[in-house]
Amino acid sequence: MSSVMEKTLKTAKKWKLPHVFVILVFLILLSTLLTYLVPAGQFDRVKDAAGKTMVDPDSFHFVENKPVSFLNVPKFIFDAIVAAAGTVFMVMISTACIDVLLSTGAFDIAMKKLIVKFKGKEITLILIAITLFTLMGLRQNSMTLVGYVPLMVLLCRLCGYDALCGAAIIIIGAGGSYSVGALSIAITAVAQDLAGLPAFSGLGYRLICTAVIVIIGTIYLIRYGKKVKQDPKNSIVYELECAEQNSGSQAADIEHEKMTVRHWGVVIAFFISYVTVAYGAIVLGWGNGDIAGHYLGLAIIGGFIGGLSFSDISKNFAKGAAKMTTACLMIGIAGTISRIMAAGVIIDTIVNSLVSVLNIFPAFFHPAMMYVLNSVVNVFITSGSGQAAVVMPLFIPAADIVGMTRQTCVLAFNFGDGFSNFLIPTSAALMGNIMAAGVTLPQWCKFFWKLFLIWSATAMVLVTIAQMIHYGPL
Repeated sequence: MSSVMEKTLKTAKKWKLPHVFVILVFLILLSTLLTYLVPAGQFDRVKDAAGKTMVDPDSFHFVENKPVSFLNVPKFIFDAIVAAAGTVFMVMISTACIDVLLSTGAFDIAMKKLIVKFKGKEITLILIAITLFTLMGLRQNSMTLVGYVPLMVLLCRLCGYDALCGAAIIIIGAGGSYSVGALSIAITAVAQDLAGLPAFSGLGYRLICTAVIVIIGTIYLIRYGKKVKQDPKNSIVYELECAEQNSGSQAADIEHEKMTVRHWGVVIAFFISYVTVAYGAIVLGWGNGDIAGHYLGLAIIGGFIGGLSFSDISKNFAKGAAKMTTACLMIGIAGTISRIMAAGVIIDTIVNSLVSVLNIFPAFFHPAMMYVLNSVVNVFITSGSGQAAVVMPLFIPAADIVGMTRQTCVLAFNFGDGFSNFLIPTSAALMGNIMAAGVTLPQWCKFFWKLFLIWSATAMVLVTIAQMIHYGPL
């Protein structure tokens, strides 16, 4: 009997979460099944004076069921991948281009020397990095920053941390900042417009919220990083770090090597690129194509400055792109879920049911519940601006009825649209960053789930405070 129990225990220990593709296919099949179980329903869409399409909150009605055939699922998957081409190739190209710069060796030497200079103060480097990405996250989604992940992974490994920390720097900095939406054009400006609020009104409190969220995330990350540095076996991605060391691909001990003119040229080109991308995204409103095109230019110029030939640049670009194939396919496949539910006409039914839940709770809990409901909706509608177009016309009347300020409602929407993006496998902002670092979804979830609960509790407190201070304008 004891031997049987031992075998059972060993089997349980060996069990691991399935591959992300398996998880996504399961969710796709589940969403297809829901089109048979959930009654089809719709809100009427109307155009306002500015020509924008809005949902009429009082118009929900059931329609004829339109279940999606399981035989059509493969086509939905293909269509979703094609529809996500802009995002997919931006992620692939930006990451591949940074790999070209890394292959010059300039950053190995530069970061090693930087860490030697900051010996014993590695946390300061992490704080600087998070601050930079927090500033970029005021308007830029962390998905567009995936190209910087290899650099952050290199920095963290040289500091004695692990690859997971490299991805977390960008997700906590840019992701945490963007989730609050202090200056987000695609999310906050759209939601406030639908709520009849001036664009970016209430900025002061949003900046306070941004600081609170990022500081909490930073403390959480530093505590984890310290544990890894004290004992590498504490790393959630310990096997990945061991494989990296065994492959010999880590930076060698180059403390005494000098930075050549070419090395300096590559580093300078990168920082000029960083400033250009930040300016383009924040001021000029660059999209995926602009960012990808910029990175291509950087790879060619930086590669030549670093002494690479055309063939060297091409080989390293192909190598970097290949590493992101799984992540890019995942980003495309994830869009299948919302497409199937839209085809089955059940998204409005689910949203309408969630809104009705709000009235069950006492008035004091309404802001917090607004955050929870938006987080649930985010699972079904992953596009921030698309979610705003559906949710805000429904939640704003509900907020007015229960006496919640519209600004509080928008803030709850932003939190709900943001934080859950870093836990669900359908999020491009999450999967692109962690896979660029070689981190799997189960590994990331093991690291992030506690922070997600802390962020969620903090968000509930912040929106409750917002309501208590009559966060306006109304």
